Amino acid sequence: VAVTEGDQILLPLTLSNERERGTTVNVSAQFGDLFSLNEVPPSQVKLDGEARNSAYYPVDVVGKMGEASVSFEASAGGLSDAFERTVEVAPKGFPQVWEASGELADTVSYTIDLGEAISGTIDASVRLYPSPVATLTQGMEGMLREPGGCFEQTSSSNYPNVMVLRYLQEHEVADANLLTTASGMIDRGYQRLVGFESPEKGYEWFGGDPGHEALTAYGLVEFKDMTEVYGGVDREMLDRTAAWLKSRRDGDGGFLRDSKALDSFGQVSPAITDAYITWSLTEAGYTRDFQKEIARSARLAQDTRDPYLLALAANTLLNDPERVGEGREAVRRLMKMQHDDGAWHGETHSITRSTGANLNIEATALASMALMKADRGEGDVREAIGWLNNNRGGFGQWGATQATVLALRAMTDYASQSRKTRSSGTIEVLLNGEVVDTFDYAEGHRGAIVFEGLGERFRPGQNTLTLRHSGDSPLPLSAAVEYRSVRPATSPDATVSVETRLAKNEVNMGETVRLTATLTNVTEEGQPMTLARVGLPGGLRFQTWQLKELRDKGLIDFYETGAREVVLYLRDMAPSETVTVPLELIAEVPGRYTGPASSAYLYYTNEHKAWTDGVFVSVMP
Repeated sequence: VAVTEGDQILLPLTLSNERERGTTVNVSAQFGDLFSLNEVPPSQVKLDGEARNSAYYPVDVVGKMGEASVSFEASAGGLSDAFERTVEVAPKGFPQVWEASGELADTVSYTIDLGEAISGTIDASVRLYPSPVATLTQGMEGMLREPGGCFEQTSSSNYPNVMVLRYLQEHEVADANLLTTASGMIDRGYQRLVGFESPEKGYEWFGGDPGHEALTAYGLVEFKDMTEVYGGVDREMLDRTAAWLKSRRDGDGGFLRDSKALDSFGQVSPAITDAYITWSLTEAGYTRDFQKEIARSARLAQDTRDPYLLALAANTLLNDPERVGEGREAVRRLMKMQHDDGAWHGETHSITRSTGANLNIEATALASMALMKADRGEGDVREAIGWLNNNRGGFGQWGATQATVLALRAMTDYASQSRKTRSSGTIEVLLNGEVVDTFDYAEGHRGAIVFEGLGERFRPGQNTLTLRHSGDSPLPLSAAVEYRSVRPATSPDATVSVETRLAKNEVNMGETVRLTATLTNVTEEGQPMTLARVGLPGGLRFQTWQLKELRDKGLIDFYETGAREVVLYLRDMAPSETVTVPLELIAEVPGRYTGPASSAYLYYTNEHKAWTDGVFVSVMP
């Protein structure tokens, strides 16, 4: 059970006398400090023989967030019974995030407007990275927070762990807890990932048939990188995955594409799809059987003006021992496309149809890897890595999955080439002009410098966060503030919308009530992987059998559940398409409840969310 401050619960307690003769039962109850009992039922209850009696304990939820226990004890005739439950109190309002990143040389200040942030929900932190290993190990903690349901979302946490563990092993970092944690996570991630292999081979988001060519290529690179740090990768699986991709060649240097998968409406260009798959195969060491496809990448490297495409082609050529010279020539072209800020900007979209910031991160990471492979442009690479650091989110990630993985891959390669550790220094954190924390670090400091627990010093409205540094070398930094606001914040760039509606707002305990979630593509263009996170009021429970039925009927492609939400996945949405999903909920606990906000967004542009208010229900006993 999960509830919110302001909810009112009628907790039902049933006493049953299994004897033939009557008895008097002594009853006591205890509630955590997040609850307030506004009426105390009798402490003694008379029960006739073989009788049952139910009482309701009216409880107001007065706490803002946390977990609280509810316990009952009854005794009669020398016998006793008791039980305890834990109830989660979820914070009110709508989740919001402010993030910033950059470099701290002397002093940097940020103005942060938290608007009508709800008191007690603000969580703030600042992280600084005095060495490459600090950047990577801290990145392990801040990967994507999306539901870990499909193949790619599992990869979003597993793949960065592979990168971190590779670096730790190469540099003999003696952090036993971190090594053990990373190894265990990789083992569990691998076991989950291989479960998404399609029956006819290849991989697909949810393990269906047929496999998806580009996603399979992505997985192949991930599995190959995993072999460097994890001994459980099945080599036969790698070979049959490459063989499946071989079977999907079109005979002209490109690849066939499954018509139902992610890009069926997204219209990822054939040039990008072919270049990405070919790069993945050569990155995993499969070059001999794909010479026609590599030759197409060589022609692409001579003609394209898209830095993202050119970076893919350059890496492909450098992976083939017979074409290293052509690869270095492609790198020379690539170096001319770097912007003054150190980044490469993609021209149209990436393999996942990422655009904007995510596309530029992917292009910059791939270009950096190509320059390092060719041993060219040390200064250009340093500027690119600096740009990646400056465009890192406050919680360690770089946007969507592909951006995060490629950025970490580039930074791992760079860290392996550069073991420089900055000298000593002092950092001060000021909030609204007042020093709230300081830290002195010595030369050789490896771990990330983390300031946490700053949220209690923030206030609703405008705040000024200032960082001061005295030291010889600038430090990469990331800062984040999470909070909840009473007002929803729908992004003006959201391409999907969501509405939720209960069939009725008053329902009897034990009855079923329908919650209808309506998801709409508000554009005239097809959209890729789309998620709706549907908030449920306390007292109502989803039915797993019905969610499975919705999936089996094809209305949704996948689902996940939480205490107060159901997460719905659609592989893609047609132009202007509307999808209506009925959720049959069971009213289980009497009371008055308001559910959390519901949201909808594209998996690959999760920064642009659409929000709608949570629904209200009164469950009658």
